[in-house]
Amino acid sequence: VHQNFMKTNLLENHEDSF
Repeated sequence: VHQNFMKTNLLENHEDSF
């Protein structure tokens, strides 16, 4: 579950950066 959270966080961060 932790990995899933990290993946989601990365994706959200990328979108935010964009």
